[in-house]
Amino acid sequence: MERPFALAVKCYGGFVLISDRPPGGVERTRLWPISTEAAAISHGLLPTAHEVGQAVISNHGATEPIDTIFVRASDQLSQHCAQHAVNQPVGVIFAGFDADRKQRLLGWYWNGNTFTTQDFSMGTFMQGVGNPIAQYLIAKLYSFDLSEELTSRLALYALVQSRTLLPYPIDEFAEIGWLRSSVGLELISEAYIRERLDLVQKKSEELRLRCQEFLAKEQP
Repeated sequence: MERPFALAVKCYGGFVLISDRPPGGVERTRLWPISTEAAAISHGLLPTAHEVGQAVISNHGATEPIDTIFVRASDQLSQHCAQHAVNQPVGVIFAGFDADRKQRLLGWYWNGNTFTTQDFSMGTFMQGVGNPIAQYLIAKLYSFDLSEELTSRLALYALVQSRTLLPYPIDEFAEIGWLRSSVGLELISEAYIRERLDLVQKKSEELRLRCQEFLAKEQP
């Protein structure tokens, strides 16, 4: 069972990219560095998403602004999927800076037959989030100018909330990267992710116990 997840959130000075990575898929990343100005994150079933990213995104090494990169990459992604008869939905979100140093989020999506593109620069983008609490939280992320650290913690919480039906532990697959114009895409260590997820789960358990105690006191 796989529920694809991809989240790109703008924050002060850059972007936070978060995705899933099922157990055993350590070599199959969804996060693709393009340059210090841009990165991409794929969504859809991991084998297909990784194959498409490996064939197109990993070969870019571009230095142009994100909007220029996006036009070229969209054409190449569409040609690749058509030529190889990719019949599963797959998408790529591009995050980066344009020529005016403005933050841009641009999406390309293949529905198994044809492609569409969309500009997500004015809002967040998520795929595979089935929990209304997570959806509300992600929408609220755009109401504040948060630090990378706090944005990462909140986005990881949204990921936890959206993966409750998975048959394997949450801390085996989360993947997170910070895109800064100074260093490009920086993949965060597994230790960081485990520590933050453990904290999220601890807080969630504390909240559950408090709710139980409150309801017990309210009963006659």
